[in-house]
Amino acid sequence: MASYRVLIVVNQKKDRQALRAGIESLGQEFKILDASSGEEALLLLSSQPPDLLISEFQLAGMSGGELIQKLRGRFSGFKAIILAGGGDTAAIQEQVLAAGAQAFFHKPVDMDAFLQAVRDNLALPVEAALAEAPSATAHPAQATAVETQSAPTLASSLERLRRELDAFAVLLAAESGEIIAQAGNLLSVPGKPSLGPALGALIEASTGISHAIGKKPPQDLLCFSGIHFDLYLAHAGPSQTLVALTRPEAGIQRLEQILHILLAAANALAQDLINAAITEQLTSQSAPPAKRQTDGLATGRLGALLSQAPDVQIRAQDVDTFWEAAAEQAYHEGLPRAGSLSYEQARKLGLALQEPDK
Repeated sequence: MASYRVLIVVNQKKDRQALRAGIESLGQEFKILDASSGEEALLLLSSQPPDLLISEFQLAGMSGGELIQKLRGRFSGFKAIILAGGGDTAAIQEQVLAAGAQAFFHKPVDMDAFLQAVRDNLALPVEAALAEAPSATAHPAQATAVETQSAPTLASSLERLRRELDAFAVLLAAESGEIIAQAGNLLSVPGKPSLGPALGALIEASTGISHAIGKKPPQDLLCFSGIHFDLYLAHAGPSQTLVALTRPEAGIQRLEQILHILLAAANALAQDLINAAITEQLTSQSAPPAKRQTDGLATGRLGALLSQAPDVQIRAQDVDTFWEAAAEQAYHEGLPRAGSLSYEQARKLGLALQEPDK
């Protein structure tokens, strides 16, 4: 098993311990160093570089961005993740990206997203449980049109596609631009609005153009070149879209390779969606009608009676009428009937046995 050298530079000891515990939970062999300042970190790394630097931006001495630049002067090839606890987030993120960091997180840190960034930047192998998870087609009755695979399988499929494309992130987006599933770190452009709304508008426009030229479901392949990353988009069926974020300024051969891989993946996912939707429809049509639930009383005579009860709606007014009639009947049944004697009358007439004196 490969050993990964990680340096954590964070002000508070408890925060360093939490990050260390999270990284160690990834199940790989790590050599983790930690320091409370950039100056201490430079002393720890006098000869051997880290594979991954995790640094807080606001340190007691030099900033996290300055630490990255100084380490870049000594070593090359290491990756960096920066954490920030306050201040102008857009300005900090711009400095961090300019310094060469691969990821940026605002505190308190989302541990799941942070650990995913650690996996991505260290290129950790996909866990066997994810890589070997069975497809949902093995249990078609449990599949839905959106969940074409179980969650781990979908995540591992996106992760494999991300690695094949050598992308920062690969996303599966809904028509609104909302992210359904994600592999990798979703980057943002400093000082600019989030990608979601623009992505939703792009997907809507592309869908409209496809429909206008008679293509349903949409079949598109779009590429946008940016400063910090390039964005590629391809519909995977009528309502899902694959999106890839890659390093900017790819050459023509690299561009063709990315488009070819993304289009093939989108077509495969679209077919999976169609198969899952057909399976779900057939399953729902052949399923037996649901039995009446009797809260655990469907046994014995009571259960038999309950199972035979008609499905009717009983109004509150009908209930009141029933009980009023029952009360009236009970009252009249308690009065002596015409032509009949009460027990006391029969006793006085000598028609009933006399009770012995006590």
